[in-house]
Amino acid sequence: MSLQLVLLFLFFIIANVSDMKTGKVRNKDILVFLLLGIAYYSAHAARELMAGNPSVLLELRFAGINMLLAFVVSFVVRSAGIWPAGDAKTYVVANLLIPLASYKHIYFTYFPGFTLLINIFIAGIVYILLKSAVTFLTESLPAMSEQTSINLLKQGLNRLSTQWGSYLKTISSYLIVYFIMNFIGKAITSETRPIAQIAPEVFLVVLFFTMRVVGKFVNQRLKAINHIELYLLFIIFALYLNQWSMEETGRMLAQMSVSAIMFLCFYGAIQY
Repeated sequence: MSLQLVLLFLFFIIANVSDMKTGKVRNKDILVFLLLGIAYYSAHAARELMAGNPSVLLELRFAGINMLLAFVVSFVVRSAGIWPAGDAKTYVVANLLIPLASYKHIYFTYFPGFTLLINIFIAGIVYILLKSAVTFLTESLPAMSEQTSINLLKQGLNRLSTQWGSYLKTISSYLIVYFIMNFIGKAITSETRPIAQIAPEVFLVVLFFTMRVVGKFVNQRLKAINHIELYLLFIIFALYLNQWSMEETGRMLAQMSVSAIMFLCFYGAIQY
């Protein structure tokens, strides 16, 4: 386990304990781990340069770009009122402590911190859903009369029975947009190496700003049967990309489906 990962775990533990006790993350803790992160990078760079390894400068460049993007994103999210200032600063320092060795294993070339951001929002959504369910079952539901509970159940079932098709079609529309963009991204990255290096970030930005518009267009213009036809085309195209290997195609589509669901959760949290 790398020293950076140990520092990252300690930072999250201390930040969470402080947040639970006082309702905020202390600036002193943020400053301490910020300085520890800078000290680690300085020592790591000095050691590698003395050993005659100039590639460490490339690592520092990627780390610097990631930190800059993390600062911009945290500022935007803070300005939008989604995060308090303490959480925004915590996110920036957490990006500084992401182990350098993990950069090459993360999908996003220049902004691996976005993976951390997605996981934070998904964890937040899961927590909110679970807390809402527990609150409803332990507090709201017992306080209701039997007739009120029955009426609420009837309303929910009636709405689900009449609109489930519309809900599924809306979700399917966004999944279709994600799949199309993903296939385009894979085609782009297979052409030239320079494009392959920036394609993940370009894919994400374009997807984020076109998801609502294109998804709405697909939902309104295509019938449900067209959605099924498109999914069949996706399967055929995936088979072609994987040289007609069922195993590789299944793995590829499963991975894309999981990624699509994760992105939709993140996208929904940002939009709503």
